[in-house]
Amino acid sequence: MKIYSAFRYNRISKYLKKHKWFANTIAIIGVFLLTILFRVCVLELFAIPSESMEDTLLSGDKIIVNKLVYGPRMPASPYEIPWINLIWYLKADDSTNIDSLYWNYHRLKGFSKIKQDDVIVFNAPFTNNRNNFLIKRCVALPGDTLIIKDGLVNINGQSQPPPTMSKHSFRKNVSDNNEENWVYPKNSAFQWTLDNYGPLVIPKKGMAIPLDRYHYSLYERTIKETEHQEIEQKGAQYFIKDSLVTRYTFQHNYLFVMGDNRHNTSDSRDWGFVPEENIVGKASLILFSNNHGKFRWNRLLKKIK
Repeated sequence: MKIYSAFRYNRISKYLKKHKWFANTIAIIGVFLLTILFRVCVLELFAIPSESMEDTLLSGDKIIVNKLVYGPRMPASPYEIPWINLIWYLKADDSTNIDSLYWNYHRLKGFSKIKQDDVIVFNAPFTNNRNNFLIKRCVALPGDTLIIKDGLVNINGQSQPPPTMSKHSFRKNVSDNNEENWVYPKNSAFQWTLDNYGPLVIPKKGMAIPLDRYHYSLYERTIKETEHQEIEQKGAQYFIKDSLVTRYTFQHNYLFVMGDNRHNTSDSRDWGFVPEENIVGKASLILFSNNHGKFRWNRLLKKIK
């Protein structure tokens, strides 16, 4: 067997030397596939376009997102495969839905689970555009109870210190009673604001809630738009596909995220929870920073905390 294998190897080697064009083609294809694999499964570069994560991240920062930490999320359609997606974009016409899902969600095993205080990149929830990425800090995990009192975050009864580089703008004469200041779920029964919010339990896979006006107001958007349930309210009763239900059990895990620039960001306080499936990876390193042609040397290879 060893003699045969060596003989076969010699034949292949001689063929490649004789047909260098073929060897070069194989090498190019190999590099091309490795590049795709690296970007899908290992690391990806993102640019920070806004002030929502100041002063942890600044506009103009170029950051590295580590996909191995939580496990690489496999592409859900050809449009999510780098370089390959160019073929599908060229084939697309006005009737093509480039955000449609071709395959079921699947994530490979990672080294760690998402933790409180992690800075994460994710697809924006409640949009049909899967190329709309956001970056925020994970404040609460599935099953956590969140309360914000006078701008201070409390998780499961424990006060959480703000991030080291977080920013709180001075807000003068802001009244919680003013409807314009209300945030998600923007309901008179809650009257929650950026600085006074909750208590709110973050949905967890397998967590059951009673279906009443209180819980329905809190979780209606998630149940309809993320869990994709055809739930309907009729008076004080709730129906899913015309069947009366009194409780609802969540099918997915969710996170509550906030920007470090606490008063100048759009985050979970505005639009609700982030499905775990939306997570792209952990923001790990500022590769470099260039804002309006000015290179920020003090941010070169700076670890994100």
